Amino acid sequence: MQLTSLRRQAGFNLLEVLVSLLIVTVGLLGLAGTQVVAQRAEQESYQRAQAMILMSDIVDRINANRKVATCYNITPSAGTTYLGTLTHQVGR
Repeated sequence: MQLTSLRRQAGFNLLEVLVSLLIVTVGLLGLAGTQVVAQRAEQESYQRAQAMILMSDIVDRINANRKVATCYNITPSAGTTYLGTLTHQVGR
């Protein structure tokens, strides 16, 4: 009778270990998913910062030379790109 009890206990311990491994695995998968989401958010933030730098640069260029501001006008139409014409030059 004591031997049967020890075998049941050993089987139960193995089951406990398997359930613990399952819980740890699910937790690690959740952590990996969180890392992926954080990495995507970081990439998006970087791209937004770069866009702000480029936008600030073009605004500074336009403000520095308002007479030829139309040169910065880019309008795609019918597969071709129309660049604004240079009608005024700096210093003239």
